Amino acid sequence: MGKVLISIPDELHRDLKRRAIDETVSLKELIQRALQQYIERHTPTRQA
Repeated sequence: MGKVLISIPDELHRDLKRRAIDETVSLKELIQRALQQYIERHTPTRQA
C-alpha cells in the first residue's frame, strides 16, 4: 500500500475527528471511505 501525505486545515481536521468518533471508526478509515466514494462517483466510465 502506498502512502499519501496531505495537509488538512485545522477546522476540517476537528470536524473529521468528531465524525469519526460519532461513527465509531478511526479517522484513517473515515478518510479512506470518503476517498473511495469520491473516486467511485467521479471516475468516468470506460467505453470500449
